[in-house]
Amino acid sequence: MTWTKLSDDYSDDCWTLSDAAFRLHTEGLVWSNRKLLNLRISKDEVRRFAKHPDSVTELLGVGMWEEDGDDYLIVHHGAYQRDREAVINQQRANIENGKRGGRPAGTPREVKRSRAPKFEETQSLSESPTERDRTGQAGISEQVLETKESNSLSDSVTTQGGLNGMLSHCRVCRKQLDWPMTRSLALCDSTDMKHMNARAVAA
Repeated sequence: MTWTKLSDDYSDDCWTLSDAAFRLHTEGLVWSNRKLLNLRISKDEVRRFAKHPDSVTELLGVGMWEEDGDDYLIVHHGAYQRDREAVINQQRANIENGKRGGRPAGTPREVKRSRAPKFEETQSLSESPTERDRTGQAGISEQVLETKESNSLSDSVTTQGGLNGMLSHCRVCRKQLDWPMTRSLALCDSTDMKHMNARAVAA
């Protein structure tokens, strides 16, 4: 990849240009550096990169570009740009440094393409555990849930001075319970969604 250098007074120099001519001049500098043209652009090539190629007349009129046979020569701001030989030498040095274990040369811009992430790579980011099971308890093992529920039941049946010794039925499935339960929490040990929601409400 090559670079185009613009000084902080570049826009001041171009102040009197029309927007179209300003764009063409900037596009010409970038194109020359990208293709290593040493600021010499074929007249037939201008339409390949320019949004407003006809604005070249304005650039020629103010002396920022010059005609040289079948080519245009960019004059203004040319001194800030590196020539073809300097760029190629730098690229060779980067390759040699990479071979010696230094910073490897990057993939050329022309063959580099952005790759959209695969579905598998993004699924875990967009799928929240709470959205999967609606309980807010995703990722917690059944053993931890059972322990928590058991502790909650124990706390309930030991209040008010101890066990009340009363048999009850599950208020969700009406299954008969074989251990003492309080009237405020009468649930069996089923782990389906209805029972879990009932425990969450009673907790």
